[in-house]
Amino acid sequence: MTTRTVFACVLLVLISALAWPQFMGPPRARLQFPTPASPDEAAITVAYKDMALADVLKDFDTQTGYLVTAAPDQVDQKITVSNTGKPFDILGRVCMRAQCAPRTAVYLVPEAKMPKAQPKFDLPQTTLTINAKDSDTKQVLDMIGKAAGLNLIADDDVLKANPGVTVSFTSATVEEVLDKLASQLKCHIARGIYLEHVDPGAEMDKFMALPPQQQEAMMVQGLDMMKDHMPGQQQVQQGMTDGLKDFWGMSAGEQGQIVQEVTKRMTQMGDVVSGFSPAGQAKVMSVIRPFLQAGIGVYLRLTPAQQATFAPAIKAMEHFPGGAPQ
Repeated sequence: MTTRTVFACVLLVLISALAWPQFMGPPRARLQFPTPASPDEAAITVAYKDMALADVLKDFDTQTGYLVTAAPDQVDQKITVSNTGKPFDILGRVCMRAQCAPRTAVYLVPEAKMPKAQPKFDLPQTTLTINAKDSDTKQVLDMIGKAAGLNLIADDDVLKANPGVTVSFTSATVEEVLDKLASQLKCHIARGIYLEHVDPGAEMDKFMALPPQQQEAMMVQGLDMMKDHMPGQQQVQQGMTDGLKDFWGMSAGEQGQIVQEVTKRMTQMGDVVSGFSPAGQAKVMSVIRPFLQAGIGVYLRLTPAQQATFAPAIKAMEHFPGGAPQ
């Protein structure tokens, strides 16, 4: 576990609404939040210990039928998660451990690799005009994905069978483009999820730069989308406890930097939420307060000297509506 992961575990109490930052990513990732194929999905049990993320996702695919891949720079990181829960709950825990965000994605796959389950989300409502002759297939797909605001990913077998492609679209819908590509490349379209690294601090900076009304609308919308996938208070406490194990092994200078950053972010978020409408405050605090309480619970189990280290961050909770939880 790295310094950034320790920071993420602690920072989770104040950006819990961004734990699945689907709506805070780059333009091509701001799609509808993916929802499970069925609300009645059976629970799965996982026991991942220092397992590469790529292998974790393969097992997740085997157990659930969902097609989930990760960015190339993330696949080798080690993940430890042991739990029983519905697929999207487990995936959420994996994402938090990996410090990744689940982005909606459309995959082009051979028939033999069609996933057994596909998340639900709408395709971008835009039209495309693209012309490319005898061009590299992967580059063309990247160009289409960027123009559509869509993560468009082709399976390696599809790319090997179709190294080059010629396309011509004029004011075509995204669905029409995908159908034409699937026909031309002799493959199938599958909805899935793509994991990308997210830096909590950078995400917070993006959020803080937004106008107040947009901050409130985005946070309330995010909570509505994530209400069935939020980690429980016990899970948050465990994540913070695990993160602090490494924290206490750091130098005093490193500890001070992390506490200073957490205090800054806690103060910023508290001030932002305090500026929301009464309805917005109530909505956000109904979710954030249990996380703040989880942080207090972990804090109270520390030694007096350890509590003194985190005292500035705890005091910063007073910036939230209603003050620090008791």
